[in-house]
Amino acid sequence: MIKCILERLEEILHSIESFIDEGNHGIGLLSGNAGIAIFLFYYADIFNDKIIFDKGVKVVEGILDEIKHDQYVTFSAGIPGVAYMLNLLKRTGIIHTEIDQDANEYIATVLKNKMKVSKVYDYLHGILGISLYFIEKEEFTSRDAEIICDVIDFIDQVSIIDERSGGIKWQCMFNLYDGVENYDLSLAHGSAGIILILCKIYKLNVERRRVELLIVKNINYILSNELQDRNCHSYFPSGIKKGIVQNSRLAWCYGDLGIAWALWKAGNVLNNNNWITKAFQVFEYSTKRRLLAETSIIDAGFCHGISGVSYFFSRIYEETGEQMFKDASNYWLHRLLDFNIPGGKAAGYKSFYLGKWYDNFSLLEGISGIGLVLLSTLEKQQFWNKLFLLD
Repeated sequence: MIKCILERLEEILHSIESFIDEGNHGIGLLSGNAGIAIFLFYYADIFNDKIIFDKGVKVVEGILDEIKHDQYVTFSAGIPGVAYMLNLLKRTGIIHTEIDQDANEYIATVLKNKMKVSKVYDYLHGILGISLYFIEKEEFTSRDAEIICDVIDFIDQVSIIDERSGGIKWQCMFNLYDGVENYDLSLAHGSAGIILILCKIYKLNVERRRVELLIVKNINYILSNELQDRNCHSYFPSGIKKGIVQNSRLAWCYGDLGIAWALWKAGNVLNNNNWITKAFQVFEYSTKRRLLAETSIIDAGFCHGISGVSYFFSRIYEETGEQMFKDASNYWLHRLLDFNIPGGKAAGYKSFYLGKWYDNFSLLEGISGIGLVLLSTLEKQQFWNKLFLLD
């Protein structure tokens, strides 16, 4: 299998090298060149490849040249994500670019302004993702703590009391302004992402009692929505829209894996064995989901494809030591290595969207993310999993 992994990695590397030579593709961490740089640096670190390292540096230099022209202010696609990347690479000793105080103040101002005019808490596109920059700074200052207190205020203020469970929930960003009730339980855009960020804040010892209450109340709401009918192929819906439970895929972005991961992490942080037990049950059940009708998996990308599921199970195995999760990870890894859509420039790993296949080179949905998963099979230290809240 190692030979096949190395061959697919070489194909991905060549595809990415050709892609970056074509010009600018946006600065984004999860959607553009910053994510590609993460792949190049991780590849260079594992194989001690100075040429690839220098290409990563060149990509970062191009990002810094473009950043003044970029108007995006999200973790996924904009300046906050780039700043997070630079801090991450510095902390891991890969590069030593400093984030100056002006950049810190700019991101803080962006965050505060967003909290005043928007209810978009979303990890990829809203407040949660931007706040991660401050949560995981190398030196967490009193100024950073003030910013995080504002984030806690925001999360609390935009929460909604659920009368049935007595817990709290949050309106999904995709239906904030159209009057459609939509409560997402999942990681990328919903409750699981909020819980994972709150767990990080709790560890910083910022307003612990208040943070704990937010976690407990939201988990009460999540648990109240456990499905009794296993014909739905999952323990939980991905969300509840117009009072109707939404189908749950097997993926990083939506569904049981992210929800159970949030229960697992919160259970360990707050010493709640009931949550840990429930998370384990969901993880175990998820290993049995393999058919398309049970998973909705079509492509290989990290967000909602094969590579993300394989990596998720590998992290669960690292957390639990249970062989069934390693077996599940390997099952999906074999599927990943066998995956091939002919044509295009993305090493056979095309993405599927709205009924069409297309080339994608990003971390979130494309071959940079797939490459990171393949590289992780060769190296236990995976600094990049923080980007997906899987640390």
